[in-house]
Amino acid sequence: MLPEEQKKIINEIKQLFDNAEKVSKSMETVIFEDEAGLDVTVINQLRYVGQHLLRYFSDPDLPIEELEKAKRHAQRALYDAHDCRAQFAINEIEGFEQDCRNRYGYILEVFPEYTDMLGLRDETLDFIAASADSRENYYDRLMEYASKLEKFVRKLPHIRFQINAKIELAQKAEQEEKEKEKKGKIWDLMSKTIIAIVSAIIGVIATYYFRGE
Repeated sequence: MLPEEQKKIINEIKQLFDNAEKVSKSMETVIFEDEAGLDVTVINQLRYVGQHLLRYFSDPDLPIEELEKAKRHAQRALYDAHDCRAQFAINEIEGFEQDCRNRYGYILEVFPEYTDMLGLRDETLDFIAASADSRENYYDRLMEYASKLEKFVRKLPHIRFQINAKIELAQKAEQEEKEKEKKGKIWDLMSKTIIAIVSAIIGVIATYYFRGE
């Protein structure tokens, strides 16, 4: 029977392993430009977990630190899995930013949290860069960042629809205004032409009338 300290660490490893696997599976259908790199990091860390566990249970003389190594790799695997989530969300946000780069006024009208979203993206990227060398200590923080980013990303399809609808209405109103202006110019030209014709007719009649006298 395993000592309580060993049981505790093994249970922690199992929970971390299961969570990393769960997050990774949730991202299996997501396509990235750098798809392979994001997936391999998680797989490698989980592979290292298995290696350390096998070493520990196959050699009774190994210290419990071998289990601690397995735990750190499980923590890194979970960090990398959440990094995968965060990178996907950031990719979606940057795609939205690029698509709507000339529609800032419309964005703020329908999505006042837009600047907050960009700020969170930048903060997340800074956090990932700062925590890269000690990932096992920050997997829970990165999970929070990824979850917040995903909340914004879920809103983007509806926001795109609203922006496109507003643009369509604005273009329609602009076209109607142009048509109205065009018709106004035509009526103005017609009025001036009619006035000129009438004036000419009156002038001819007046000329003949005064000659007759």
